[in-house]
Amino acid sequence: MRIVLLLCISFNIYAMSFQHVQQVYARIAQANGFSVPPLRLENNSDVNAHAGWGAIYINSGMLRAVHNDDELALVLGHELGHYKLHHWRSTPSNEYAADAQGAYYMSNAGYRICKGAQLIRRFRAPDSDTHPASEKRYHKLGC
Repeated sequence: MRIVLLLCISFNIYAMSFQHVQQVYARIAQANGFSVPPLRLENNSDVNAHAGWGAIYINSGMLRAVHNDDELALVLGHELGHYKLHHWRSTPSNEYAADAQGAYYMSNAGYRICKGAQLIRRFRAPDSDTHPASEKRYHKLGC
C-alpha cells in the first residue's frame, strides 16, 4: 500500500491579467458614473499603487499580492479616491479619506469592503508619517 502525503502550501494563486484589472477598474467607474484617468501597469515587484501625473498606477507586485477581486477593487478605489480628492501627497488623514472614498466606490460596484480590506490587514504596517497603521485603517472601514 502506498501512502501519498499532500502538503498544503499557502501561496497566492490569484494572478490575473492586466486586462482583468482594467475590467474591474471599468466596473468601478461605470457604477459610480464617472470617467476615470488612464490605468497604467508598472513592472515593479513592490506591492504598491499610486495616483499621479494624470493616471492611476499599479505595480505588478501589487497584482501578485491581491487574493481576489474585492482586494483589487479596494486598491483601485483607494487610488481613485486620492485622484478625485486631489491628494498629491500621503498623510494619515489623506489615507483615511482615500480609504473611505475608495470603499464607497467599490461598494457601489458590488464589491465587498471587508473582504477587500483583508489586504490592508495582511500588510500589518505600523503608523508612519504618511500612513496610519493597517489595523486602524481596517477598523476605520467598519471591518
